[in-house]
Amino acid sequence: MNITDRIMNVLIRRGETLTTSSDLDQVSPEYDFKEQHAIKVRSDQNSLFKVALAFRLRDDPLIRFFLSLRFPARRLKASDATNMFDFEDFIVLREIPSKEIIRGLLGTFDSSNTSPVMRSPSDFIHFTRPGFYKVFVSIMVTSITKGECLLTTETRIECTDRKTKRLFLPYWICIRWVSGILRLRMLNHIKKISEQDGDINISAR
Repeated sequence: MNITDRIMNVLIRRGETLTTSSDLDQVSPEYDFKEQHAIKVRSDQNSLFKVALAFRLRDDPLIRFFLSLRFPARRLKASDATNMFDFEDFIVLREIPSKEIIRGLLGTFDSSNTSPVMRSPSDFIHFTRPGFYKVFVSIMVTSITKGECLLTTETRIECTDRKTKRLFLPYWICIRWVSGILRLRMLNHIKKISEQDGDINISAR
C-alpha cells in the first residue's frame, strides 16, 4: 500500500457514528468519500420533512455566497439567484414520503468530458464511464420521540475510476471543512423554520 492509499484510507470514511440510510445504501452501496451531519429538531416528522423538501441552497446567504464563488457563470446569469446552482441541478434518485429524499449529481475534473443526460435514476445509479464522480446527497428525517426528530444529511462520493479518485482526494481535503459548515447551516436553517412553524401552530390552537 503506497502513501496515497494510506491517506485515502484515513480520509475517505470518517465520522460514521450516525445511523446510515438503508435506501442510500441501496443506491450507493460502494463509495469513496462520505460526510454526515445531524441535528435534533422540535417538530413532527411530516412537517419537518416538508420544510426539508422545500429547502433550497440559495435560501441561506452564506451558502449562496460560496456557490457564487464555485459557479461564477451561474452567478452572472442570476440577478435574482433563482438560476444559481441548486438542488434543481440534481436528479431525484429516491423519495420516501415523510422520511427521506436522495438526490444525485454527476461531476468531472476533465472539461473535455461531456456529461450525459440522466433520464432516470437507474441511468445515474448504473453510470460507470471513467473520468466522472457521482455525488449522492440524502436528507433524512427520523422520529425520536413525540414532537422531536433527528434531521440528518449525508453525502457520498463515488468515483468511476481510480484516476478520478486520486484527483478528488486533494479537492476533498480542501473543500471538506467548508462543505461541513454549509451542511450545518442548511440543517440549522431547516430547524429554525420548522420550529418557528411549530410554535406558531401551537400558539394558534
